[in-house]
Amino acid sequence: MLMLNVRLSRHKRLPRGTGYWGAQDAIDLGDASDSDVASLKLWKQYRVALNRIEQQVGFPVTVDWPVAPG
Repeated sequence: MLMLNVRLSRHKRLPRGTGYWGAQDAIDLGDASDSDVASLKLWKQYRVALNRIEQQVGFPVTVDWPVAPG
């Protein structure tokens, strides 16, 4: 049950808003600013960190959740 709760919590933290997709869209369209590129990199680093929580010492009892980009 604990493992399921941790995985559900991780799923809820995955980016869904315009911060991630807006930057990706701008890059895909060739209309990205330096800020868009930097923002997307931060979001991708965040997603990678979320996907690696199972590698943390103490998982699933203790999880050091990454902080989403502001």
